[in-house]
Amino acid sequence: MYTDIRNADGKLICRIYESTDGIVLEIKTKKCVSLIHWSPGGKPQVTNSKKPA
Repeated sequence: MYTDIRNADGKLICRIYESTDGIVLEIKTKKCVSLIHWSPGGKPQVTNSKKPA
């Protein structure tokens, strides 16, 4: 299950995924995707990738 976060113009700016393993924040821009993972009691881990052309 996830929650969409939208800006004042109604555009999707990120999604928050919640699971038993922790929380994942997914931020999409035109060419990149950033995933930020938090595990319970853990430090955030960031993964960046480019979308295929």
